[in-house]
Amino acid sequence: MKTIFKNISIITQDKNSAIIKRGFIVVENEKILKVCSGKFKVKNNKNNTIINGQGKIAIPGLINSHIHLGESAFPFFLPLKYSLEKYLYLTEKLIKDHPEFETYRNVISDYSILLSLKSGTTTIAGGRVHDSAQKWGVRYISGIMVMNSDKLRKFYNKTDEDIKKMKKEISMDLGSLAIFIHSLPFIDKNKINEISKIKKTNKTLPIFIHFLETKKERDSIKKYWHKSPIKILKEAKLFNKYTHLIHCNWVTKKELQNIIESGCNIIQCPSTNIIVDNKILDLKEIIENNGRVSIATDGLSTGKSLNLLKEAKTAYEYHNRKKETMSAKNIFDLITIEASKNLKLNKKIGSLEVNKKADIAFLDNKININSYNLYKDIINNGRISGVMINGKLIIWNNKVIKKLFSEQNIKKKFKSLIRKIKSSPTTEERLNKLK
Repeated sequence: MKTIFKNISIITQDKNSAIIKRGFIVVENEKILKVCSGKFKVKNNKNNTIINGQGKIAIPGLINSHIHLGESAFPFFLPLKYSLEKYLYLTEKLIKDHPEFETYRNVISDYSILLSLKSGTTTIAGGRVHDSAQKWGVRYISGIMVMNSDKLRKFYNKTDEDIKKMKKEISMDLGSLAIFIHSLPFIDKNKINEISKIKKTNKTLPIFIHFLETKKERDSIKKYWHKSPIKILKEAKLFNKYTHLIHCNWVTKKELQNIIESGCNIIQCPSTNIIVDNKILDLKEIIENNGRVSIATDGLSTGKSLNLLKEAKTAYEYHNRKKETMSAKNIFDLITIEASKNLKLNKKIGSLEVNKKADIAFLDNKININSYNLYKDIINNGRISGVMINGKLIIWNNKVIKKLFSEQNIKKKFKSLIRKIKSSPTTEERLNKLK
């Protein structure tokens, strides 16, 4: 059975950045069978689903290289402004007071995925995302979060065992495995040696790590490790094209050049980096030096939104605040084709091409496909109304159509959980202290 989207505009993001002003897409099972211009000619379509895409623009499903699904409840319990260190301290205390944050993590994760899907995201990468992603049919990279903290210590002492267990749980059709190290200050020398040994027999296993997000992080690393952050990763054989360095706000010029030369991938979260540290890397410099970089949202607590188009807009405005130095097309690439290359998924996703997976987002508004500022219009005003992942339509005309899920129920459960935690005396005491 095929699904055909006819009378639709298409932004392919292929190697030629081809744009089809009016055409059709044919999807069979999980793959794209055809991407063509012109009118779809009806033959025998008894067993096919034909969808009129008039007024819509098909774009590759957006790729969020760094997300925290389980943190979307925290903003309701935190002050308006806080440092990263204070955020980590406060959330640890909240979880200790209220185990519901972990017990009902699935409720919070469902809410996070709903927000992500409704803004066009079809692929996510983050620690402990596989259960929710598989349930929703979202493409994902998941794994254990290695962090020596109260919340995650149960995972910290059995990394190798948990990886073997998770390998069996991950759907090979939609998912892949990675190790997520929180950051160098939250692991010790024994742990990085253990991860280094795991990598020896799993050379292509991706590593994600928050890296020099704040100045305090650099100071903490120097105090404990007595080495530079890059030297630590190099000695552990973790400084290569399979490593993803998240944030990198406080890297020096020399360190940035080392990162680019190593092939490591940089993940920038513009909103988080502005809020937490009022700093963003120069994306143009990275791209001009052939560095690997993508844009992500981070979690809802620090990033304030799980909408990748909004993140793209933030990055565009920041880099062009004085004069235009980066095009909107460059920015759009960082949440589509370039993100797929960094995650080593570009043979499957990132563009709308024959034989690639049918991960498609649909824009539904008055964006003019003939506009000279098309990509700027998309990141400024793009509104997602449809999402298909792996050939399955999940959202259409802004409604969740997957039978297992009710948008209303997901929001209701999430709000109910927030009320339940807020109503407990310990939380009220803590909120008063924070004020």
